Amino acid sequence: MNPKRDTVRVIAFMSTAAAALTVIVILFLCWPQLCWPRLCWHQLCWPPWELEFLGEADFDGQPIPPPGPVTTGGQATYIGVMTFTNINRDRVVELLPSGFQLAPRKTTRTPNVHPVILLFGDQTDGASVFPVGPPQPSGVHYSEMILAVPFVQKTGGSGWHTYIIRMYLDNAGAVVAGEAFGYQKEPAWIEWTGDYARIWKSSLLGDQDLLEGNFSWGAQWYDGNDALTTIPNFQDMVNIMTTRLLGRTGGNSICSHFEWNLDQAKVARAETSYTMKTPFRSGMSAWPGLSPFENVKDGAVVVRGMRWSLATLPPPIIPC
Repeated sequence: MNPKRDTVRVIAFMSTAAAALTVIVILFLCWPQLCWPRLCWHQLCWPPWELEFLGEADFDGQPIPPPGPVTTGGQATYIGVMTFTNINRDRVVELLPSGFQLAPRKTTRTPNVHPVILLFGDQTDGASVFPVGPPQPSGVHYSEMILAVPFVQKTGGSGWHTYIIRMYLDNAGAVVAGEAFGYQKEPAWIEWTGDYARIWKSSLLGDQDLLEGNFSWGAQWYDGNDALTTIPNFQDMVNIMTTRLLGRTGGNSICSHFEWNLDQAKVARAETSYTMKTPFRSGMSAWPGLSPFENVKDGAVVVRGMRWSLATLPPPIIPC
């Protein structure tokens, strides 16, 4: 026996074992197929700057106020999850319509990414709004997913638009109603059971998965209006979704506004992770490979009881 040689072998074995264990731990923490998404150690798996919330203070420009309160249109009550994630800026630019651009940055802490919003939830208690009298219940109830890009400006302009990339929903009437707004709506099957969500399309050839997601949220709920100051970034989230919305139909740009009423709403902080299974539209072939889409720090909430309203178009169609 050679004690010195045996010691060297033991040290080499321990070094190899430690390296192998490190690789296993990294795979477990970072590879979404091997672990619950929220167990991922973000600073190890992704550059930390990609996980920062980018809000109004980070971009040149300003929100575009609505033309006035909704007097004719539709409304519903929303319960769902709102997620902000950051995507490579070049991938986002590829989706913008002609004549529009991403707002220039005022800050430099995250130079190569841009925020993207994903909302997933249920629309209930649908009603029609008229200039005179109370809203008339329509019985509309459906599930919906919205993918949108905030801080989009018309070339040469300074006002912010939130550009609708895609909406999937499970109500044919609501799909048709969205055509006038250019909301890029498509029908799909939507499942939301507690902390799990799935969107897919069915055909004679079988099912085609579009998106899967996992959620969790805190036990503490805040009144909707209190959440504007209590939950970090929630005020920015609301402002982004109530500035001018940009839709596209027939090659034309159409603008509209949501009104959000938080008087009866409850809001809680959330954590989310989505995996895109199939590109939502042309120009998104690289996006499934960019997922899972994790929310940025303080970049996800669950909202229940929020009442939204949307003015009928036309008239007036807001020029974009």
